[in-house]
Amino acid sequence: MEPTLNNEAWAILTEDEQLAVSLKLGYNKSSWEAGEIVGRAHYKFLEIEARAKHFLKIFTEHFEVYDELIPGYVPMNKQVREYFRLTMVKRYSVGDAVEKIGIRDFARANLRNELIIKTLERMVNSKSVIDKSIATMIFEFDRWNNFRILPRDIQEPSAFKRRNKNYDIRNIKNLLSISPFSWKIVLKRCKASPGQKVIYMPMFTNHDLGEDSPIVPIKYTVENVSELSKIGLFLFTREERAKEFYELVKEYDVQTRGKSCVYGQQFWPKFRKSVKDALNYNAIRKRIPSRKFLESALKDIDAQLLNPQKDELYSSMKRQRAHRKK
Repeated sequence: MEPTLNNEAWAILTEDEQLAVSLKLGYNKSSWEAGEIVGRAHYKFLEIEARAKHFLKIFTEHFEVYDELIPGYVPMNKQVREYFRLTMVKRYSVGDAVEKIGIRDFARANLRNELIIKTLERMVNSKSVIDKSIATMIFEFDRWNNFRILPRDIQEPSAFKRRNKNYDIRNIKNLLSISPFSWKIVLKRCKASPGQKVIYMPMFTNHDLGEDSPIVPIKYTVENVSELSKIGLFLFTREERAKEFYELVKEYDVQTRGKSCVYGQQFWPKFRKSVKDALNYNAIRKRIPSRKFLESALKDIDAQLLNPQKDELYSSMKRQRAHRKK
């Protein structure tokens, strides 16, 4: 039996998202034509359509199993539950959702974030399939939404390359701006002694700190990996991988303006490939390692959207529409 479009899932989409889907599927408009009608730049329209398409899919699947976003039998702080309902189902902004809830303590970002993090940590580590399923849904919504609803510390990378590039630029800036004094502290605390098990840390500084190479052997301990991850230092199990990453970062001077589009198109795929080799990639990118991602966050949006007939749900919707017209 063919899947049907779930009205609850459709109602969750914003007006722009509904219009994007309708123009492409109902009126067979190209992405360029639909973008002009909606009044959005082409790249922005592709994001809106991709988001609408993905949300229709995951919410349709969700509501086939559950009667509501978070069933009442799932243990959860009532303010956190209402926050997710408002931001995900009603599509409220974070500020509007907090104002609607009207609890003073919940309005304080640090307390609210602590509640949300503890809630999702419990769900991710739960033995309950339902807990894990709903947590996955929340993380997936957050990375596809047009604004973030989760605290920065637990956000997964955005589903859109353009937004991830900005995050990567901040990471590079962080690496290049660490002071020589800070590097000295890292070396004093973490540098490996002869005979110890090591991992490799690229060190970015123009000052002479007495090292023969910018690729420094670090004592491989859980504590060292955790502490160095907190300050954004990437670690590698293989020295040649660390060197590749070092050379890429040194090549890209984020303070220099005027980088050509061609340069960026060549650089960022190489950077993303290299950074994924880091031992602590998940920790720095704020991912939850045990989470199985539904889709690649860096999948080419244009390739998805220019071939909508490949999506089973949308193919089914078009077949149903054609059948009703007969």
